[in-house]
Amino acid sequence: MASALETLQDKLRELSGVVLKYHPDFAPQAVNGFPTELRGFSQSSLSLAVHKKTTPVEFAKEQATFMLFLGEAVCPKILSIDDTGYVMEYLKPAITYTGSLFRQEMFLSRRVWERSLEDIPYAKQIGDASWRHVLEESIFLSVPDWALEEPCLIHGDPSIDNTLEARHGGNIRITDPIPPHRLVRPSIRAIDHSKILQSFLGWEVVLRGVPRIEYDFPKFMQEYDTARRAVFWTIIALKRIALRNNTSNAGKWAERMGQELLRCIPLS
Repeated sequence: MASALETLQDKLRELSGVVLKYHPDFAPQAVNGFPTELRGFSQSSLSLAVHKKTTPVEFAKEQATFMLFLGEAVCPKILSIDDTGYVMEYLKPAITYTGSLFRQEMFLSRRVWERSLEDIPYAKQIGDASWRHVLEESIFLSVPDWALEEPCLIHGDPSIDNTLEARHGGNIRITDPIPPHRLVRPSIRAIDHSKILQSFLGWEVVLRGVPRIEYDFPKFMQEYDTARRAVFWTIIALKRIALRNNTSNAGKWAERMGQELLRCIPLS
């Protein structure tokens, strides 16, 4: 008889193929093969640098400040911050392969999760539980105690879509982190795990039409409690995508995936 972990892994592998039934919402604009615009749920224009704008613009400024704090070993270099947003160095999307999600996990473990909370200027917000009521009211799903763990510094959105390749050495950088005080979720590893799992399920395929890859499971999916926690927060992430973008194919895919994942794990 298959274990609970094996059953969960098999179901996620099956669900990762559902994305092929959805047409992508966005595709990169290019001139002579050089990307000049990446369309998504926020605006970015590409030249020798990337000009990032968000609504409200205050979020862009806070994101740039957080990227400066995480440092150039984690995020692209910030070149300037102004009243329209910020400008960062242009890096190409990282080359993806079956082991990409394991690479994401190891990168975050070394460079983000293991950093001391004492050195973090966001420590108060990291320990703040005000997110719980706001989250439960917006998605109508209570957060069980087993879905929580010790707080730590996290990136907040380390999907494959946000992963770029440094100019030299092939090292990766992960852009678009979420400042802890803007994160309507706890600051725990499982939040970053969930965004990695979102890519496993096909987020980049339905968002931008990139080729689907059957990724290897990352390390956190090799132990049931950690995997279950990651799946729960993936449900939360997908529900939030569906609520914000309910007319897009990505939103419809997210709604379906969220419902399917709810059948995969016991909530009590």
